[in-house]
Formats: sequence, structure tokens, C-alpha cells
Amino acid sequence: MDVEAGTASIERGKNGDRKTLVLTPNRMAEFRKFQGAPGALVFSSKRRPDQAFAWESGVWPLALKQAGIKRFRFHDLCHSCASYLAQSGATLLEIADVLGHRNLNVTRRYSHLATGHKAKLINRVLRDLQ
Repeated sequence: MDVEAGTASIERGKNGDRKTLVLTPNRMAEFRKFQGAPGALVFSSKRRPDQAFAWESGVWPLALKQAGIKRFRFHDLCHSCASYLAQSGATLLEIADVLGHRNLNVTRRYSHLATGHKAKLINRVLRDLQ
């Protein structure tokens, strides 16, 4: 995590590539509460502090159960992020960049949500045509 830059790194994402995540100031404020030594994991395993915490065990499943949430994977948050970005006018290229998609075909599943930028483009370029 680079606190000054407001980013966090994932060594290997779903597609095998390294990812750099940009974090909002609110998220960075929360992470600062747990900041350890430089290079330390924010969510480390209690048994093996050099390894990341396994979300699939421990309190995460219990929290989901208590909240009544079924069939949820941590990766589902990526889909939520993409949907929010698309609905806020982000282009498919921008969404792919944020999510780390290598291929735009993977990102196209959000195309039905990403129409705002198209309308702005058409209105800007073609508005004066009769």
C-alpha cells in the first residue's frame, strides 16, 4: 500500500496480472488506522503474518450469514464497482482499466449501463445537423 499515493497493490488478480487499486480518501483514512510497518500486509493471516488473510474463512462467512446474504463472493464487489462506474458515465475503456481487464470483450457486459457518454458524444458532435 502506498499511503501517499492513495493506492494499494494486489500481486496477482483474477487474470494473473498485478493490479494497482486507487483508493478514495475515505478508504485511505480507514486503512491508516491499521497501518503497520512499510510493506506489511493490511489484512494478514493471524497464523502466517507473511500471507494474506483468507476471506473465505473466519468472520466473513459469519458476517454474511448474520446479514442474510446468500451466494456472495468477494469478487462480486468488482461487478458492483463496474456497474456504478458505467452508470456514472464511465466509458468501457475506463471501466476495463479500473478493473484490470485485458480484453474489452470482458467489459462489454456492462455496456447496457454505459450509455451516458454515448449520448454526450452524439449530442456534442451531431447536434447541429439538420
